[in-house]
Amino acid sequence: LFDERVELRVEDAKKFVRETKDKFDAIFMDLIDPYDDFKFQLYSAEQIGFYKKVLAEEGILAGHLEYFDFNYTSSK
Repeated sequence: LFDERVELRVEDAKKFVRETKDKFDAIFMDLIDPYDDFKFQLYSAEQIGFYKKVLAEEGILAGHLEYFDFNYTSSK
């Protein structure tokens, strides 16, 4: 991370991507595992749309996720 082109952000991702006007070449996520409705919203189609909004045209989104059953059903 000694390259001046790299910007490491450790903060509320949900809030950040909704508020920033910047575009990014890559977003690497290490989010908490979605074991309840509150955490699961970080992986929702709506939230992924916000990540897409801040990616540059050829940008990538990569994430780390422990094993999780994506058949999870929200109570909402």
